Amino acid sequence: MTNLVLGTAWGYKVDQIAVFVESWKKYMSNSSDLILLVEPDVAQDKLNYLLEAGVDVRFYTAGYFVPSAIHNTRYFKYLDILLEARGIYDRVFHSDVRDVAFQGNIFDEIQPKENEADLFVNEEDPAANLGERFNKYILTSNYGEAVAKELEPNRILCSGTTLGSQEMIIQYIVTLMNQRDIKKMMEVGGIPDEQAPYNYLFYKNLIPHTKLENGVGVGTLCLVHPNQLQILDDGRVSVYGKIPSVIHQWDRHNLVPHLINHYSDLYLKELGYGL
Repeated sequence: MTNLVLGTAWGYKVDQIAVFVESWKKYMSNSSDLILLVEPDVAQDKLNYLLEAGVDVRFYTAGYFVPSAIHNTRYFKYLDILLEARGIYDRVFHSDVRDVAFQGNIFDEIQPKENEADLFVNEEDPAANLGERFNKYILTSNYGEAVAKELEPNRILCSGTTLGSQEMIIQYIVTLMNQRDIKKMMEVGGIPDEQAPYNYLFYKNLIPHTKLENGVGVGTLCLVHPNQLQILDDGRVSVYGKIPSVIHQWDRHNLVPHLINHYSDLYLKELGYGL
């Protein structure tokens, strides 16, 4: 069996997904398939680019009819895909796309130890807890003030990257979506508030999982102090002195536009999209 990288490229232009796709080709394509969801009326240049890159393109028609952010509704399509492919994949890495770059093979880097659940979730910076403004707001909106206050001392877990066996990822998505209040999901409209049930289900231990320190497997950069990041001579980025296989939120950090220029030089200029 092979592994699967699963993500959503809905609404993005080629230059917004090329860092993800090109870095997947460099570091991951020999050991994993890549399935990306796209809009039904996808532009021809984008479709051609994805197909030529070896991406398995899946159309997500419900995205136009369900009045909530794609971040919130994408899991319904993911579940269909994984159930239809049950037994085909060994492990699955669900990932955001626009702000993610591979710099190693995460399936090799992160392996479950004995008696450890093969479902890995990623912590953000040690100083970042769920009292952070956006996370507190969406927790309060979904669960009320008492739950938001209860969970506030905990580290932020980032819903944008999750790794596990195919069966554990299926269980995780079912558990996550059972936490959703569909009416509230529609009310938030374009706000991607899946982060709230994500943190709730893991801090309430509704499913076995393993938490990873930021910089192990995935480096989630947004709240990391710039002095904890370094661009290495080989183009990879170190986080707290570690070199994770995945860099997340590289376009939302204090080093922007420095990191944007870095990834543009690495992957976009050759395609004609450089800054």
